[in-house]
Amino acid sequence: MTTQPAPRDVRTPARFRLPRPSGAVLAVLLPVDLALIAASVATHRAGSGTPEASEIWSVENDSGLAELVGHVHLLALAVLLLTLWRLGGRPVWIAWAALFALALADDRYRLHENQGHRLADLLHLPRELAGLRAGDLGELVVWGLLAVLPLLAIGGLHLRSDPRTRRESLGLGLLVAVYVFFGVVVDQLHAMSRGGAGEHLLGTIEDGGELLTLTVVLAHVVVLVGTARRNRRPADRGGSAQEPVRRRASASSSPA
Repeated sequence: MTTQPAPRDVRTPARFRLPRPSGAVLAVLLPVDLALIAASVATHRAGSGTPEASEIWSVENDSGLAELVGHVHLLALAVLLLTLWRLGGRPVWIAWAALFALALADDRYRLHENQGHRLADLLHLPRELAGLRAGDLGELVVWGLLAVLPLLAIGGLHLRSDPRTRRESLGLGLLVAVYVFFGVVVDQLHAMSRGGAGEHLLGTIEDGGELLTLTVVLAHVVVLVGTARRNRRPADRGGSAQEPVRRRASASSSPA
């Protein structure tokens, strides 16, 4: 009688590892991001271009090329995360995809900017608090309300995931925290600097940082999808690889 090794406990905690973005994706997208940021800075310093050219090249403009590239990144992230869910069946990736889809809708339709000012009027928020205007405070409130449901879903599904998925989800969360830093913290510093000497610099750091971070997030998720494809179990592909094993087991248990 041969002894078989004990099955590995899937609940064993997995070590957290820093995200590993795809070098190929970074090599293609980072130069584009840096070129857009450089063009924005050069256009601002020159000050002699047409208003239309300034709008196109400025990373701070909501209808500029940089903003369009960011929208493509957010859409690609939502699609890739849904693909990751289809490959492994882990619902936490659906929640992550919903968060990026929400970020895309917010950027595209300026939800927190537009609704933030309405909310400030509705709640009679103070005209200024710690250097922030009522509209800025309203934007923070709306942004939090928009993100709370996806974040709660991510937290709950993350805790119910297997150790490997939790490790990968935590790595993605680390990168998203960097994105939020630029989109919320630096954004509010930018709002506080309106009319000052550092306004354009902070605006470039905010929007340029968001764009660069999205590229790194996208490169990381590409690695996750590639790994999921390689590690996909035969049973996940329809169970065809299990049929010969089942037939042999059935034959060995049948009377001669």
